[in-house]
Amino acid sequence: MSFVKFHLIAMCGLVACLSTCWAACITSVETDNQQNSSMKFEDLIEEVGKYNCSTPVPKLIYLKRGASEKYHPPCVVLHRCSNDTGCCWKNSKICDKIKSENVTLPIQVINSTKQRTDITMTFENHTSCGCMDKPFQNL
Repeated sequence: MSFVKFHLIAMCGLVACLSTCWAACITSVETDNQQNSSMKFEDLIEEVGKYNCSTPVPKLIYLKRGASEKYHPPCVVLHRCSNDTGCCWKNSKICDKIKSENVTLPIQVINSTKQRTDITMTFENHTSCGCMDKPFQNL
């Protein structure tokens, strides 16, 4: 047998062996993940539990502006209750505000000639959240 042919056969054997080992590794990792899936589920439940629908979450709210004016800053931070801020554990419920208060914030209006005017704007700020019945929807 020639030297080149021997090395070629040896290389093919090595590649086949490595492929088999790699496939065994992948199968082992998948099996380990399946065994740990209950642990991951428990971690998920614990994490979601931190976001119960009770405390409003600060959210960035962009101000609507006219065609010829801009607001500075262009957004404000207000507290909100919604389905993306708190989890209700029943499909028939949604996270919504229970209480709110008005807050007045200083804003600058910038017109098309770059002139600035100081104003105040009043916004609704949610102060308490709760799980409420979903509104009835016609199908």
